[in-house]
Amino acid sequence: SYSFCTLLANPPPTMRRVFPRLQKAAILDIDGVFIRGKVNIEGSGAALKKLTSKGIPWVMLTNGSGTETRKAESVSKIIGCEVPAEKVIVSHTPLREMEDLKEKRILISGTKTGVDAIRSYGFRNAVWSEDHMHEFPKDTPHKWRAGRVPDANRDSSLSKPCPDTPFSAVFVVGEPMDWHSELQVITDALLTDPETKNRSPSQTVPLYWFNDDILFAGDHPHPRLAGGAFFECINAVYKAITESKTDLKVSRYGKPHPVQYEFALRELRKQNPSISEVYCVGDNLLSDVRGANKSGDIFKSVLVLSGVTDAKRCKEAKGELVPSMTFPTISSFVDEYLCKDPTNRTITVFTGPNCPLCEEGISSLEDVVHDLGLSSTLDINIQSISDLPEEESNKHRLRIPVFTLDGKELCYGKVSPGDLKFQLQKAVCPE
Repeated sequence: SYSFCTLLANPPPTMRRVFPRLQKAAILDIDGVFIRGKVNIEGSGAALKKLTSKGIPWVMLTNGSGTETRKAESVSKIIGCEVPAEKVIVSHTPLREMEDLKEKRILISGTKTGVDAIRSYGFRNAVWSEDHMHEFPKDTPHKWRAGRVPDANRDSSLSKPCPDTPFSAVFVVGEPMDWHSELQVITDALLTDPETKNRSPSQTVPLYWFNDDILFAGDHPHPRLAGGAFFECINAVYKAITESKTDLKVSRYGKPHPVQYEFALRELRKQNPSISEVYCVGDNLLSDVRGANKSGDIFKSVLVLSGVTDAKRCKEAKGELVPSMTFPTISSFVDEYLCKDPTNRTITVFTGPNCPLCEEGISSLEDVVHDLGLSSTLDINIQSISDLPEEESNKHRLRIPVFTLDGKELCYGKVSPGDLKFQLQKAVCPE
């Protein structure tokens, strides 16, 4: 809710509602926003430099895995702009706060860089699935076909597994290289009771998943399969071998889950504790837009069309997949909206005495301005028609409330919040 200026007990017929200036911040996706594969998206580096120069707090939030330092170095090199490691949040970064599991024996599926990151958080008893497969080759016989043998001299990530100690949890922190073998090892872990060490007919070990994206934007002209696709595989295999109609029980991290945005907000407030409006920029309707839209009013979803979502798919979006605003690129969003010179526009609402419909319209307008993230760029002017010249007053008398933007009429009379939002968005926000 907003704190409006204090008014007299008997307010004058004309008054201005002034919204407080909000401290803006940004949560920025990486793939499809700043880069595609190993190629810079034009203007993205300059956009990031502008955010920094304007003092707008930001973090990068990706569903990728690996160490934050390595991701920051990689992105910095591609876009030609320094990205500090402490401003990068990958899918599993919130594990830093998961103290209750750090002493447990955890199976980690994903790339070696992802495992290195998990270990750096303090999970000393974690075991990389690749190490497990080399140590116990009979668990994954298909991996060792065609003359392949376990490599005792490989670059082992963690200490050797212990065959007598079942796993207490499974973390899937990235897309594994060998899906078939990973399916086998993960399924074994989920169906082995940590207490009795016996095979169970159903899941006994918790599963943590850190990337729900089905697709991502890379070098290929069409989107490629991501971690969410691997979950669909393992869930189908689990239901088939247990003859169950029930899906795996899974704790999900990464976008679009609110836990990821709540963590990102805590990180942003380390830069500025007064943050009150966060623009979440991404290219994916299912993860970026949905995640921002369902994580709280402080988050505003911004879709850019430089990644997996094109204009056609954007127009077909419904419900929680509808972005608050859409731009071609991160550069256009920063230049044309977030860092645009703050020249305020004015919405005038023409009202009359004893008009409940007018009060209802003003209340709806305030909510719509907030929802669209326009509180810092729009002023609301309440104008009583009794204070107008007779000709203009008569023009509005049978139509109040009448809404205008910088003198141009938007709508009038009984207007639903949805219609009011549509008219204002069309007038103020880019298509």
